[in-house]
Amino acid sequence: MREARTYLCVVLTILLSSAISGFSQPVLGPYLQNIKSDGVTIMWETLSPSVGKVVYGEDELSMAAAETQPRMIHEVTLTDLKPGTAYRYRCSWEDQLSPSAQFQTAPAEGTRQCRIILYGDSRTNRDVHKRIATLIARESPDLVLHAGDLVTSGSVREQWKREFFDPISPFAASTTWFTVPGNHEQESENYYNYVSLPGNEMWWSTDYANVHIIGLDSCLPGGEDSEQYKWLVQDLQNNRQEWTIVLFHHPLFNAHPTRPMPDFKWAWQSLFQEYGVDLAVSGHDHHYHRTYPIGAVLREPQRGVVHITTGGGGASLYPVVGRPYSAFQRSCHHFVVLDVGGDRIVGRVIDIEGKGIDSFILDKQSLVSPEEYVSYESLVLDRDLRQAADEIFPVLAGRRGRETEVHLQTKTQFQVPIVVVGRWLGGNLWKINPAEFRLPIEPGQDLDLRCTAQAERENVYPLPTLDLVVNVAPTVKNVGFRNRNLWVHPLKVALEEELKPKRIRHAPVIDGRLDEKDWSKAPMVDRFLVDEGTAFQEKKSQVLFMTNEEKLFIGAHVEQDPARLQDLEETSPDYERMDRVENIAVYIWNGLRFYQFFIAATGDILDMRGSDLSWNSDAIAMTSVDPAGWTVEVAIPLAEMIREAPPRADWRINVTRMDGVTGQRGEWIPIFSGTGLDPSQFARLNL
Repeated sequence: MREARTYLCVVLTILLSSAISGFSQPVLGPYLQNIKSDGVTIMWETLSPSVGKVVYGEDELSMAAAETQPRMIHEVTLTDLKPGTAYRYRCSWEDQLSPSAQFQTAPAEGTRQCRIILYGDSRTNRDVHKRIATLIARESPDLVLHAGDLVTSGSVREQWKREFFDPISPFAASTTWFTVPGNHEQESENYYNYVSLPGNEMWWSTDYANVHIIGLDSCLPGGEDSEQYKWLVQDLQNNRQEWTIVLFHHPLFNAHPTRPMPDFKWAWQSLFQEYGVDLAVSGHDHHYHRTYPIGAVLREPQRGVVHITTGGGGASLYPVVGRPYSAFQRSCHHFVVLDVGGDRIVGRVIDIEGKGIDSFILDKQSLVSPEEYVSYESLVLDRDLRQAADEIFPVLAGRRGRETEVHLQTKTQFQVPIVVVGRWLGGNLWKINPAEFRLPIEPGQDLDLRCTAQAERENVYPLPTLDLVVNVAPTVKNVGFRNRNLWVHPLKVALEEELKPKRIRHAPVIDGRLDEKDWSKAPMVDRFLVDEGTAFQEKKSQVLFMTNEEKLFIGAHVEQDPARLQDLEETSPDYERMDRVENIAVYIWNGLRFYQFFIAATGDILDMRGSDLSWNSDAIAMTSVDPAGWTVEVAIPLAEMIREAPPRADWRINVTRMDGVTGQRGEWIPIFSGTGLDPSQFARLNL
């Protein structure tokens, strides 16, 4: 109720001040939607239902358009306007009249110049958003494209004024903005009430100057069988403009260290390539990221599709990492300026301080060099190789080590002949035959690799990585690509381990200090593997185990920069994203189901019984911070797990450590992709 009272007080203050000054400011707006060469839609919101009217004209406000029914969110469309012409306007309702504002219609057909602004994810932090919007207004754009996540929760109506409409006031009355739904809009009724977009408003397209702009809803189904995909095909087939920009929320090629990408990325990217899309614009990840052009490798050089993630409009920033397709990336609040001039687009990226951080040029007349071109087929091959490796089931290495066979086979999509050169990296004490190979592959032919591998138990980790270098065959001239190196982990080996916690008579004090003598005699796990067991985690962790009749006690010291701990994501008990923040996690299998415990550096615990997030184990934890990192003590009750365990249960355990700074998860027993939580691979727990 407090927010509602505050909202009403703000409205009354606006109305009172407007009455004194001779005009009235609506609750929000006015703002422009769906600009065309011959029309525009003007929207605003008032405190109570009324019939809205817009008076307008080039010089004098001699024309008018009005609604037919009373509304609170007003939507008046002006038609029969002149292309590329400036119009003044004022909105009226009841006996109120808004301040005078001005817009300019879209230019006439054949115009090849305009300025477009890109930004997104402006939710939550309205002060940052206002600063970004002020900088945007100074650029005098013709059009603004917003990549979604306008507000924190689309279903909360009060947020729309506070987080979006008030901050965009520097440009909203004079510059049209188009947008697409983000996941935070929640497909809410508020979103569709506040926008007026072409088509069904979920997906839409429009033309401005020589640019065709498409808006898609990445929160809805987008695969080849979806209504949205079929509409997209039709729209691309009908497009006749020089430039094509596609706007949607979730990036197809991201630079976030842990967030997944949508499954339909492959279907959309294939369409973009086929129909010559120039620029794909998204948000979702709160940073800036630009890819090299991504496209098919044919016998003639191609231009490809550049993907831009512009999620720095106001929300809290996310980390960013470079990928093989990344041309530039930075975690900062920002927006992107596109200056379209005929067959050339000049892009500039401006941060919140008004400084340029990146620039780029898209030129229809220039060829893209192989060093700056990303092969889509190589990206698909990388995906398919990983999927093929995921289907390989891990083998166990006993006391004498392990000898195993590796068979990796997948289709290729290259339309030109290629040559794949492979070698095994790391795991120097493994004996692999063949250790190196060269495979010529014709279009349509599978990549088919077979080898044998052997290592003694003490030499199993780190596991070798298969390094592949993909090049076009020497017979193909003047084409190439930069993402030639692929890495895959088809060798999956787990050691047979057993953990017997130290048996104690007196429970330790859970204070996050590890100062009881019993801890010094407890068994320790201090080897944590990353990247499918192919490397050791850089930051060290030491995890200790003790038990009595009632509880399992876990103590750990985790290496981390204390200053960085202050910058990490905030947590709370049972926080659903606990597995992604700085944590130590314990997985216990009682012969029937898994019990998972994620303990954050704050001492907060997320405990799960199977997949049940609502389960509460009554586990407790305390942490402390020191110059080298953080220490945690945990007491986990065993009664329920023992009671539910089947007779002669084969108890299993694993421990992981998530580095919240790098997003890197270290694992005592590797949790291989494709196998998930497989208790047979974990250490035996001897209670």
